[in-house]
This record gives sequence, structure tokens and C-alpha cells, in this order.
Amino acid sequence: MKRLAVSALLAAVATLGIAGGEGAAAGLFRKGGGGGGCAPDCGPPPCASPVYAPSFAPAPCAPASYAAAPAVQYVEQQVTYYQQQLVARQVTEQVTEMVPYQEKFNYVVSVPVTTQEKRVATVYVTQQQEVEEVYTVNVPVTVNQKRRVTQYVPQQTEQEYVFTTYQSSVVPQKVMQTSYQCVPQTVQVTVPVCRVVSVPCCDPCGCCFNTCQVVTDYQVVNQVVYQNVPVQTEVVVNQVVTTPVQQKAKRLVTTIVPQETEINVPVVTFQPQQQKAKRLVCQVVPQQQEYVVNVVHYQQQNQEGVRTAFRPQVRNVVRTVYETVTVPQVVTQRVPVYNTFCNYPSFGGFGGFGGGFGGGCCH
Repeated sequence: MKRLAVSALLAAVATLGIAGGEGAAAGLFRKGGGGGGCAPDCGPPPCASPVYAPSFAPAPCAPASYAAAPAVQYVEQQVTYYQQQLVARQVTEQVTEMVPYQEKFNYVVSVPVTTQEKRVATVYVTQQQEVEEVYTVNVPVTVNQKRRVTQYVPQQTEQEYVFTTYQSSVVPQKVMQTSYQCVPQTVQVTVPVCRVVSVPCCDPCGCCFNTCQVVTDYQVVNQVVYQNVPVQTEVVVNQVVTTPVQQKAKRLVTTIVPQETEINVPVVTFQPQQQKAKRLVCQVVPQQQEYVVNVVHYQQQNQEGVRTAFRPQVRNVVRTVYETVTVPQVVTQRVPVYNTFCNYPSFGGFGGFGGGFGGGCCH
């Protein structure tokens, strides 16, 4: 509400300053005007009424003067900026490395030792022996036997049979035959006829001459056209007629007749017979033999050797580490500063406008 009142009051003051030219409202922003000025000799206007003096009444005691725009001053001020910088520093780290060294160690070696020992082994020896054996032999024996056999014998017999033959005979017959005759016929047709005509012509220079031009005319001419006209005539045609005729004849017919005959057939039979023979039989006989063999034994021997081993060793290593550090920087800059009113006027009704903003001091 206070802001709305101040805005309305400033609008009224501006309106009165434009309309009246010189008035008490013009002394609002006047330095030393009225009772609110800084000059000590500025008293109440002589023309103002001690009882009531309206703010819109003109003040003939002093001319209207408006306050100037606030002055701009530049003041040096320190401003702190923060900048990212890449800083290198030395860092000591411990690094573990495997360092080789020579060490002695004992190991066991199996050494082969060869000794001769006597062994008794069983050996199987093959021996041949003549043995008499009795075996059975099947001896073939041929015996003639009588067998009855059925044989099929071909026999020829004369038989009479009837067969049909076809005899051909020529018989004249009358038939209607269609033939085509060419009959001439006169027909009128229109044909184009070209002829050359002499035509007089003149060129642009006035010279006249004759030119030959082809002119096409159509003329009616007679043309003979042949047409095929069917004509039926009766002709005599020889036609072959086939007649079936029954005839008899005789022929030889061969038939297979079974006949039984008695024949001698040699039959082979096998008869077992006992026979004796001698043969060599191989037998495996075990025998004990003594022989010397080389036996290899392994003896363990302790030996000393040197080998390369690795052990860890810690050492300090210095390396360069780069890191980003925020560094503050203080910079002095000139900053603009604007002067404003020290105090606001004390409003004592509309009569207070004649004395300006009371108690205000502007620099």
C-alpha cells in the first residue's frame, strides 16, 4: 500500500510540474528548496499561508529547479578468481621387484647299476614223434540201377480246319461329283490415273515460265474378275468290294505225348573203410634251463647343485605425478557506484510539498 501511495504521489507531482511550470511541486527534487533543503538560510516561503498552503499553489519565492541525474563513480574493488592449473609433484613409491640370485641345493639322482644274476627258466621244446593212427575213409562205389523215366515225345497229326479268306471285286457305281469352274465377270472399279500438265508460273521478278506438274485423276474402268462356281455332275466310279469266303484245308499239328521208359542209371554210393597210417606228431615238452641275465638296479645318490632363484626386493622409486589444483587469483577492478537519495521526504499533508523533501540531503 505504501508503494502504491508513493507512485500516485509522484504521478501527481509530475502532472502539476508540467501544468504549472513553477510551483511547489517543482521543489521536490530541488537542492536547498523549502524547509527540506540543505541550506540553512532557506526558510518558509513568504507567500505561503501559515494556516494552510496547498501543494498545488505556486511559490513565487523561488524559481523551479529539478535535481540532476545521479553521478557515476568508479571504485577499485578486489575480485578473487579461481583458475585450474596442472601442477607436477614428485611422489615416492615402493616397487617390488624379483631379483635373481644363485643358491645351492641338494637333490637325489637314481644311478643305474648293472649286475649279472643266474636264473632258472622253463623252456618249451618242440619234439617230433611217429604215431600210428586208424582213420576211416569213404570209398565211392558205382552201382547201376534201373529207373523209370517219363519222357515227352513230340508227335505230328494231320488235322482239317476251316478258315476265312476275303476276295476283292470291282463294281462300277454312279456318284455325284462337285467340281469348280472359273466364270469370268466384268466389274467396274475406280483407279487413280496420273498425268503431267504444263502450268504457267511467274516468279517475283516478273518472269513467266511453264512448269510440269503431276495431276492425279480418278477414272472408272472395266475389270474382269474370275469366280469359282461349284458344278455337280454324275460320274461312274469303280469301287472295290471285299467278300468273305469260307475255305477248308489240312495242316500238321505237333503234340507232346508223355512216354515212360526204363533206363539204367549209374548210382555212386560211399562205403566207409578202416585204414591205418603213420604220421609225425609235434609235442611241446617243458625243459628247465639255467642262464645268466643282466639285472639293472637304481641306486640313489645325493648331489649338490647351483640354481638361479628369485626373491622379492622392495625399493623406492620417485616419479612425477601431474594433478589439477585450483589456484585463487586476486584482481583489482574498477566497479561503477551510483549515488542515491539519503533520506525520503516527510509528508505533512499537501502543505509539505512547498518545502520539498524535508530533511533530505542529496550528494
